[in-house]
Amino acid sequence: MELSREYDLIVSHFFLDCFTPGDLDALVTRIAAAARPGARWILSEFRVPDRGIPRIAGGVLIQIMYWFFRVATGLKTSRVPEYRTIFRAHGFRCLGQRPAWEDSWLRSCGRRRIDETRL
Repeated sequence: MELSREYDLIVSHFFLDCFTPGDLDALVTRIAAAARPGARWILSEFRVPDRGIPRIAGGVLIQIMYWFFRVATGLKTSRVPEYRTIFRAHGFRCLGQRPAWEDSWLRSCGRRRIDETRL
């Protein structure tokens, strides 16, 4: 399915973590092709916290969720993808991140596509 319009806002909440890295890259490639220069992508996803007990607890909770969805739905992936790498490869830069709470395993990030004609 081709996207036939140009979009200036893309929103995805707790959806992209269901894809393998290869499938996610293919999806972002298709969506990025339909994004206007300067388009914003609002993203809310799971993440493993950076340090301490929240890292351990968040990692365990996320693994339990992946196990459950693998059993219940046949989910192919088993870990949170490297969003930053994939989005950067398609010209999107993070405008800012906000965890749900300090050291949270839930995070929202606004991304903006860089207008390559202005570089």
